[in-house]
Amino acid sequence: MPYAISISDYQTQEYLYFNETTSKELTGYSGKEFKQKGMAFFRSRVHPDDMNEIANNSFSKLIASLHKFTIEEIKQCKISYTFRFKRKDNVWIKFLQHSIILEINEEKNPLLLLSTSQDITQYKKDDATTFNISHYDCESGILSIITQHLNCCSLTSERENEIIRYITAGTKTKEIACKMCLSIYTIRAHKRNIYEKTKTKNIAELINYAFANGII
Repeated sequence: MPYAISISDYQTQEYLYFNETTSKELTGYSGKEFKQKGMAFFRSRVHPDDMNEIANNSFSKLIASLHKFTIEEIKQCKISYTFRFKRKDNVWIKFLQHSIILEINEEKNPLLLLSTSQDITQYKKDDATTFNISHYDCESGILSIITQHLNCCSLTSERENEIIRYITAGTKTKEIACKMCLSIYTIRAHKRNIYEKTKTKNIAELINYAFANGII
């Protein structure tokens, strides 16, 4: 599916880059318009409830989490949000945005971010704003640090989300049971509940659900 790609400068609140064709296809606005109007304009098109949740509940947690890492480790982090965005034709769509930090200052605050945004309306089952920080470790792979559903109850529990991450990574039931110190039968029961709650039928659909809801 198409991605809008941008590089944002958090000091000047400007976009240094915003790809042209895909941006217009997804939002109705050209990359040139976003570059001219800046980050404040993009935020003005985000649903106000979602923007409020992101600003008041997740940004401080993001900064606190980043301060636990070294500068090099921070560059291995991925920050993900889901939110509602109003296109130029005033139709609301649901966006998934992933960002990585390209540059930070001495206080470990983000300066430059590379972001990708995609329309996940067909996969997102609710209007919840989700927030996730994950970190890549060469030995353990991708580790989720924070996953939050900011303005709605999650369909799945944190333990179920942990199992979803194992399933979508291709981990077998026996391995999941071993890693979580649970029986195979317990994991099988959790898997049945997960597929029922998320209304998914196979791993491909579960992966789409997990991406759309900030679980992976």
